[in-house]
Amino acid sequence: MKKILLYPQTILRILDDLQEIILVTDQNHKILHFNRAAEKFFQEERRRVIGVFCHKFFEAYLDKEICELFKEKIAQKESLYHFPVHFSHKKEKTCYISIIVNEIEEKTFLTILINEQLPSEFTGNILDSIGEALVVIDRNFKISFINKKALFLTGYTQEKTIGKNCFEIFKTNICRSSCILKQSFNQKKTIKRRDIFIFKKDGTEFPAEVIASPIIIDNKLIGGIEIFRDISFEIQMKAIFENVGDGVFSVDRHFHITSFNPALERITGYFAEEVIGRPCHEILGSDLCNSDCPVAAAIKAGKKISNKHAVFIHKSGKKVPVSITVAPLKDSEGRLLGAVETVRDLSEILILRKELEQSYRFGDILSKSPKIKRIFEILPDIAESESTVLITGESGTGKDIFARAIHDLSPRKNGPFVAVNCAAIPDTLLESELFGYKAGAFTDAKKDKPGRFALANGGTLFLDEIGEIPLALQAKLLRVLETKEFEPLGASKPEKVDVRIIAATNQELETLVQKGLFRQDLFYRINVARIHLPPLRERREDIPLLVEHFIEKFRASKGKNIIGITEEALRILMEYDFPGNVRELENIIEYCFIICKEGLIYPEHLPDYLNPYKREQPPKEELFLQPLTLEEIEKRAILQALKRNRWRKMATCRELGISKDTLRRKLHKYGISPEGAK
Repeated sequence: MKKILLYPQTILRILDDLQEIILVTDQNHKILHFNRAAEKFFQEERRRVIGVFCHKFFEAYLDKEICELFKEKIAQKESLYHFPVHFSHKKEKTCYISIIVNEIEEKTFLTILINEQLPSEFTGNILDSIGEALVVIDRNFKISFINKKALFLTGYTQEKTIGKNCFEIFKTNICRSSCILKQSFNQKKTIKRRDIFIFKKDGTEFPAEVIASPIIIDNKLIGGIEIFRDISFEIQMKAIFENVGDGVFSVDRHFHITSFNPALERITGYFAEEVIGRPCHEILGSDLCNSDCPVAAAIKAGKKISNKHAVFIHKSGKKVPVSITVAPLKDSEGRLLGAVETVRDLSEILILRKELEQSYRFGDILSKSPKIKRIFEILPDIAESESTVLITGESGTGKDIFARAIHDLSPRKNGPFVAVNCAAIPDTLLESELFGYKAGAFTDAKKDKPGRFALANGGTLFLDEIGEIPLALQAKLLRVLETKEFEPLGASKPEKVDVRIIAATNQELETLVQKGLFRQDLFYRINVARIHLPPLRERREDIPLLVEHFIEKFRASKGKNIIGITEEALRILMEYDFPGNVRELENIIEYCFIICKEGLIYPEHLPDYLNPYKREQPPKEELFLQPLTLEEIEKRAILQALKRNRWRKMATCRELGISKDTLRRKLHKYGISPEGAK
C-alpha cells in the first residue's frame, strides 16, 4: 500500500507498543493506522476499522456537538490538544483527545491521540497556544487557569482573575439562572451554547459561543473547562447572509463559487457544500451562461448590472425563472476579487412553500386599514380565550382566513382546524356531516363515520355560513355548545367533545332571528366575541397592497414574468366597488395573468366589465372643427384632459406635463370648473 510509506513498519510497531491510543488517517481522513491500545480501548478489531472515515468511526462514540467541533477545526486546519471528552462506552470517565493536523505536499493528514488521564504536558504553555479562549474552573466555580486569548477578549489580567468566582469575572446572561458549566457538571457531558453574552472589564459585552466540559478523574468531579470565542462578526454576517430574502452567491475571478446562501440553496436545490469551489455555470445552468454572462460582464465593465432576467436549472431539472443583479467584488484597496450576485426567484417557490407550511397564519393577513388594524389589536386576546367567535362580513372579505388566524394564535393551535361550509352541504346531509353516524344508522351506513365535531376534537371547528343551518339542526347545535356532547346518527348514547366554535356569516343574523329563521338562543350562544370585517370598498387603501400580493402569488404559481401594474390600471381598480371583495380582486389579477404576457398589467388586460372605468375618447362635438386661437386650443386641451382623468388634477398634470401650480393658474384664467363643464 503506497499510503503506508508515510509510516514505515518500524514506526507502526513503535506506535503499537505505546500505551497511548493512536489513530492515523490519510489525506482523505480515512483511518490508516489503529494501534493496539486503540483496539483495546474501543474493543474494535484493526482490520474492521482500517479504511473507515474517522468522523464516521467517532460518531458512534462521541456526542454530535463534539464531532461537529472537531470537523470545524479540521476544516480550518487547526490542531486541537487534550480536549476533554466522554466516550459513549466509557461515560463515567473523562478522556483527553488531541487532533494534530499535518500538511504534507498540500495534503492534510491527521494524527489522533487519546489519553485516559490528564497528561502531564497539559500545561499553561499549551493552553496559551490554543487559538480560542479557555478557562479552567474548579468544582467551587473558582478560576484556576485562564489563557492569553481569554484575557485578551475580556480585558482582564491573570492577577485579577485567578481564584475569583467565574460569575464575578464574566457576568454572563446565564450565570445565575442556567449556568452551562453547572449543567455539564450535573449531566457529566459537554454542553455547547451560542446565545451567551460575556461582559468585558470595561462593562461592554459580546456574544460568544461557549463549550463547557466537566473534568472528572477517578469518577470524581474536580472542575471544568470553558472554551469560548467572540462570534459578533460571525453573527452579523451570518444574519445578513442567511436571512436576506433573495439568493446570494459570490465567485472569484475565475468564476468559482466561494459562498452560497440558504435562500439560493432553496432556489437551486443544491447545498453550499456541493457547490463551493465549482464553476457557477455548472451549478446554475443559466440560459445566459454561454452567450451573455452577466457575471463576466460586471467583472469586465467594473460596474453593477441590475434586474437581468434569466432561467436557472434546478437540481431536479426543472426551470426556475429568476431576476439577477451582479456587482463586482473588490477589496478595500480596489483590487478585483470576483463578483457577488443576488437572485430573486420569480416563480416564488420559497414563498409558496412558506404559504403551504404556514398557511393562513396571522402574518398572512395583509392590511394597513385602520379598521382591520383595530381587529389585529384584539385578535390575540380573542384567540387566547375559549369563547365562541362570530365573524360577520360580506362574501369574499376573508372570514375563513381570520378564523384560521384565530386558531393559529390560540392554545389549540396544535389541534385540528376543521372547516365546514354549511351552505354547500344539502340540509339532508348536514346533520350526518356534522355529527357523523354509526354503522347501520341507515341503508348505506356500512361502517362508523366520524363527523366534523369528532374530527375537530381538541381543536377548532369553523362553521362558515352558519345562517344556512336549518332550524331543526340548530337545536342540536345549541345542545352541543351547551353540554359539549353530541349524538352521532344511530348512536345510543352521547359522546363528549372538546371543540371551540368559530362561526361566520354574510347575513344579518338579527334579521333572521326576527323572521323566525334563526334561533334566538343559538344566536346569543355564538355571539360572544364578534368580529366584523369591512368590505374592500371601505378599505381602499388595502387595494395596492393586495394587488402586489396577488401579483407575487400568481407570478410564483404561473411562472410568468409580470412584475407589477401600471398607475392607470391601478386607478381603475381603486375606483371599482368590488362587490365580491378580496376574492373578486384576486380573480381579476388571475385573469390579468391570463391576458398579459409579461412586464406590467395595463388597463387593456383588465376584465371587460371594468371597461366603463377606462379612459374615454373625447366626444365628437369637442373636436376642433374650425380655426381656434392658441388660448382656445389650450383651454380645450386642458378641459378634455380633466374629463379624461375624471377631474383628478394630479393625473391631469402628469398627462399634460405641467405643474400643479401651472394648472391652477390656467383653470383660474379660463374659468374652468367641474360645475361649468357639465
